[in-house]
Amino acid sequence: MKKNIKLKWTPCSDTIKTLKTTKKKSGNSKINWPYYDEMDELFGEQPWVQPLSTAGSNIQNKMDAEIKSPPSKRQKILKDFCEQLSEHRKKREETREKHHQEKISAMNRLTDVVTQLVKQTQKED
Repeated sequence: MKKNIKLKWTPCSDTIKTLKTTKKKSGNSKINWPYYDEMDELFGEQPWVQPLSTAGSNIQNKMDAEIKSPPSKRQKILKDFCEQLSEHRKKREETREKHHQEKISAMNRLTDVVTQLVKQTQKED
């Protein structure tokens, strides 16, 4: 019984390992194994599928990605530009809001004047 299970399990475990490493490489086509999602959900992070560490000169160290290098000149320029753009938009929005409030105030004053004129003409009649 154990041999039957092992005979059925070994190709499945080999397949998930192969597909997991293949998926990491760019330019590969979509994975078409019907059990991939279920197997990945169950075993995707297991050490026998995705080793905790590997040795080799062509292996990218995950810690290298975590080390942040200083921003390049282009990144600094882009960051400064984005900050200036954000400030400009904020000032423009504040100016717009100020003009809007001034218009509302002027319209309210005009409405008050017209209302007073109407009341005066009604009193005169």
